[in-house]
Amino acid sequence: MENTNFAVEFEGTEALAAEQVATDAPETVKATKERETYKLADGSIGSRAAFIREKFVNENMSRKQIAEEFGFDYRVVYSATVNMQNEAEGGSRGRSAVNAVIKVNAENQVVEVKEVDGAQVTFVNGEASDVTYAEDDLMDKSRNEWIQEVVAAGMSRGNVAKILDVSYGVVYGLTKDAEGTRQTYTVTLEDGTEMPRAEYIRRQAAAGVSRGDIARELGVPYSVVWQATKTEKTEQEKFEEAIKAVENFIGKTNNEEALADAIATLKAIQIPVEEAVEEAAEATDAE
Repeated sequence: MENTNFAVEFEGTEALAAEQVATDAPETVKATKERETYKLADGSIGSRAAFIREKFVNENMSRKQIAEEFGFDYRVVYSATVNMQNEAEGGSRGRSAVNAVIKVNAENQVVEVKEVDGAQVTFVNGEASDVTYAEDDLMDKSRNEWIQEVVAAGMSRGNVAKILDVSYGVVYGLTKDAEGTRQTYTVTLEDGTEMPRAEYIRRQAAAGVSRGDIARELGVPYSVVWQATKTEKTEQEKFEEAIKAVENFIGKTNNEEALADAIATLKAIQIPVEEAVEEAAEATDAE
């Protein structure tokens, strides 16, 4: 009898056998990687991305520093902070250079001239204005110094970031060391009584004393006096300034009549007056 084997007697079944083996083999299930969590500054537990963003924004660390110090892949850090900016990273958004210089007016307000739809518009502390400044009316100031001054005087970090078109992290990084260091300043009157400095400043201003003279009398920066005596614009005033900005486009459109009609319509609109809230004054009292 001729010797045979399985392959000879059951020719063509090799593939079937292999397929059967593959079908019957147990599936390999990949173990689910446990999500890593991290303790955040406030004591809560957050994701790796939240931890990275906290270091980037609150502690002003660069992406490279975060990656190296905590052992993260740089791509992970970049992914968690994409479209974000802080002082350490700089970047193209806003004035990111450490020694950036800005222009301020006599009231220590930031003045910029920007092109809006082909027209040159002056912005004062981020708001369109019809005021025209000569070169001699403005002075150069370190952006970082201005940030520290106005935050110390009571302006919120969010408003500062908006005015300068920088990230909140930049402002926080420059002012975080001043947290909890504010104190209430007082002035001693001739009769020996004491009163808050901001209140004294406002009283002197109401009596007709100029801001410059008050600053010299107290030996304080002009910005301190200005902050204590500034008057918050009403919504109506802001609205009227916006209309004036639109008027800058007269003579530059292809339909002057329509623009004139639109401006006339806007001027007829009134914003209801609300009671003023002296938040700025209260913030200055706590300098």
